[in-house]
Amino acid sequence: MRFPTRPTILMHLMSEASGLTSKLALCSYLVRRAVGQRRGPADASSRRERCIRFKQCLLCFGERSGELGSYVDVFVNKHYEDYAQDEARAVILDIGANIGLFSIKEAQCNSQARIFAFEPNSCAFSRLVRNLALNGIENVLAINCAVYSKSGRLALKAGAATVLGKVEEPPKGGTGGSTVPAVTVDEFCAESRIEAVTCMKIDVEGAEVEVLRGAQSTLQGTKYVAVECHSPQLRRATTAILSRFNFALLSERKLGDTWVLRFARATGIAGPT
Repeated sequence: MRFPTRPTILMHLMSEASGLTSKLALCSYLVRRAVGQRRGPADASSRRERCIRFKQCLLCFGERSGELGSYVDVFVNKHYEDYAQDEARAVILDIGANIGLFSIKEAQCNSQARIFAFEPNSCAFSRLVRNLALNGIENVLAINCAVYSKSGRLALKAGAATVLGKVEEPPKGGTGGSTVPAVTVDEFCAESRIEAVTCMKIDVEGAEVEVLRGAQSTLQGTKYVAVECHSPQLRRATTAILSRFNFALLSERKLGDTWVLRFARATGIAGPT
């Protein structure tokens, strides 16, 4: 997810800030962010955090990290459905969880759901864990790991804007940078004895196809898939893969250069065709 800069989005944030203290804290942050933008882009050494209470949750986020905008996407614009709401034994895979907003929303809908939040970036992951604790969320398991088409180690390309971080296979003969552990959806679900998934949400900045390639078995028992794609090519590739597993496109929202796609399996059909 990308940080919103349009005035209407900033107005949403101000409206969502809970109480005068929170509104003043948000104003202070937005002013600091605007000043920081004039001084140049943030770098990876920027680790300052803020904690502000919004109407839907108490939120810890990194300054100039792009993380705050996800609150509007999840809670205000409602880019994702409440997948866990009507299912007693719901299982949610939040792949690319960042600081945990989608997981928090699903946990608030159903305290009995089992939610697994995967985030490889260590800074975002620490805030993910903190946000779960701040909001008393106990049914989300945070996993500091990438999800890909094969397990092992992946190169992590991450700056201060954690929402734009991405993983890729390291070059042969060396990584040339930091690496993170990776697991496939199928391996994780087999080890965790997960037989059916209510929703697989994927927001991994370009690696969506790789995630799906590592989820061939799990997709056969998955009810919904929600994917963010940042190019027409990824949108077509994602749709093509899911159509092989009898998923139909229920809805899509285009936000600039991003598509939020929601798929559901056709009733009574299991497995790829």
